[in-house]
Amino acid sequence: MKLSVGIITFNEENRIGKTIDAIKGIADEIIVVDSESRDRTVEIAKFKGAKVFVEKWKGYGIKKFCFGKVLWRVDFTS
Repeated sequence: MKLSVGIITFNEENRIGKTIDAIKGIADEIIVVDSESRDRTVEIAKFKGAKVFVEKWKGYGIKKFCFGKVLWRVDFTS
């Protein structure tokens, strides 16, 4: 079964790298949908190997970018 992990981001440069590293070993694909961050979130996510899409926030529509049978959506916590 293919596992897609979807991460919605906005100005998460301090956490996105560690988050991607933590799920790399279990996810078949890591999708980051960034809400037009003004920091290095997109650059870091791409460097870590995630597929990155940037679009204005329209709600939790990340499902349209993930193609696995299972979707695991990740939220950040402080």
